[in-house]
Amino acid sequence: MSPSLRLGFADHCFALVVATPFVVLGVSRMLPDTGAGGALRIGAAAAIVLLVPGALVQRAVGWPAEIGAAFAGALAWSLVLFAGALAVTFLIGGSLVFALVLVAGGSVAAAVVALRRASSRVEREDGLAALGVGLASLPLTAAAWLV
Repeated sequence: MSPSLRLGFADHCFALVVATPFVVLGVSRMLPDTGAGGALRIGAAAAIVLLVPGALVQRAVGWPAEIGAAFAGALAWSLVLFAGALAVTFLIGGSLVFALVLVAGGSVAAAVVALRRASSRVEREDGLAALGVGLASLPLTAAAWLV
């Protein structure tokens, strides 16, 4: 296998950030609309909107070694994409669908660049710590949703 095709831990983290919200959204569609099913659906949709486009851009410009910085950068890039798309939409008097098409186009362009970019190094311990924080936050999230 050539070095450019070898998948490292950073590639797996990137794939996890991009794919997990879609999987969770699919699973939540099998649950009732109320209770846990509704909470999962809203959370997955929010992650798809707030993390996936930014994760693609973050990967295209350079995935940082720290997973926390990668998540923060993904959120920031998603907000930049949406702000830019909404600014263009406002300037030309377009619709929300036009803004979503602009974000989707920017995400696809970033995905093409991201797939061609070499992997960066992410420490396994950093990824496991991020996973632990995510899993530990689930009970708090469920309690906040129920309140």
